[in-house]
Amino acid sequence: MALKPLWSLIAGLIWFQVQRICVGILESAVLFRNGTRKRIRENDDIYARSARISSVHKCILFDPWVTYNSTWNLITWHEGFVHPEYVLKDEVSLYCMTDEEAWFVEAPEGVEVWKNEYSAFHKIAQHEYAKNVIKMPLRSFYLLADKISDIKQKLIFLDFVPRSGSTLVGQIFAETGVCVHYSEPDFFSMYWGAQNHQKLLKITKAAIKFYCKPRKQLTSAFIFKYAPMGVSLAPVIFELFPDAKLLHLTRNVIPNAISMFKVQQLNAIGRIFRMFVKIPYVGRILRRKILASMNLPLDDFTSKLFDESIEPVMLTGCYVYTCIHGIYMRKHRNAKYRMPVIKYEDVLSNREANIETLFQFCGLDVNLVHKAMAAFGKDSQAGSPLSKDQLEKNTSAPNMANIEAVVSDVRKLGKHFGLGDVSGDFRLPGTITIG
Repeated sequence: MALKPLWSLIAGLIWFQVQRICVGILESAVLFRNGTRKRIRENDDIYARSARISSVHKCILFDPWVTYNSTWNLITWHEGFVHPEYVLKDEVSLYCMTDEEAWFVEAPEGVEVWKNEYSAFHKIAQHEYAKNVIKMPLRSFYLLADKISDIKQKLIFLDFVPRSGSTLVGQIFAETGVCVHYSEPDFFSMYWGAQNHQKLLKITKAAIKFYCKPRKQLTSAFIFKYAPMGVSLAPVIFELFPDAKLLHLTRNVIPNAISMFKVQQLNAIGRIFRMFVKIPYVGRILRRKILASMNLPLDDFTSKLFDESIEPVMLTGCYVYTCIHGIYMRKHRNAKYRMPVIKYEDVLSNREANIETLFQFCGLDVNLVHKAMAAFGKDSQAGSPLSKDQLEKNTSAPNMANIEAVVSDVRKLGKHFGLGDVSGDFRLPGTITIG
């Protein structure tokens, strides 16, 4: 499938928002006229009637790989009121949170959007299968979470650098048939550390308890794959769930950066970034703002390195890689928060032994390893914008001469972040996989 022109994507987004606003105005007028608006205000204070269900008429995800879930992504129409426990159905998933409400999406009967058969990414499946939206005040969500029984299953968190094989590792767990794998659920993108600690504890506990709500099928573990970028959720996770297992996924920097280079040719935000980043002044400002928003701010040394680079797009991937690993080295020297490392190249070269090591660390039955091996026979991102066929059809590799120049910059970045030479086969301390 050919890529849509950027102007078409942007025009589609604008037209969608015009429709959303018009429908919202019409809905507000109807609800005011028939008295429903007053009932919504009254029911907000009555737990059993505080959840509202709306049908989904249209949705949009401007960039399925980068953009977050938002109330702006859905055109909905109020249908009635339901008990908050309605969202405990297997087909209902947490969509997003505002300062006042929690939003959930309901898929058709039998569809659990975390499953790889629907999409490699949780939020993509949420949009493709959204049938209804359930909205409730945050205080009702907290009450609901308190009523959910304590989590008996194993909790496993996969912290990763983008394009490091995390989707494959997640699918390895999912193939066992007894693990629920959430691939980049929106909640973990929303809370990158800009929260009061007590509020972060409260909202994280509620969200994770909801994700781990009782299911009809046997479940041994819940796995969460997320990219925290410049912050670490490890202290929060361990404070709330001391027995949880956290793992850090990594890959050699140059293959990682080449993969990122290709991905930026596919996703809308990456294509916009590539358009502007080479414009001297504009590119510098844009790069600073984007990296700062990811909690990976540039300093004087790295800013100068970018200004002098002949391949700033590819260098961006290298910077993200080395900066995150530098943070990992600083934050996880403390044994209390240390996370073992899973290396992508190791998993590919010594599959069965490394899956067994992974399962042993996580406390899973090693007899499930033979089932997990099925993940290697599939494209872990099939059906998504980042599937192998899409990458082959719509992307090109960076110029080899430019790669050689980037290698020199990577060595400087590695030294700057206290990692040493990361340009070759680099291994972080604490790596539990073997090559």
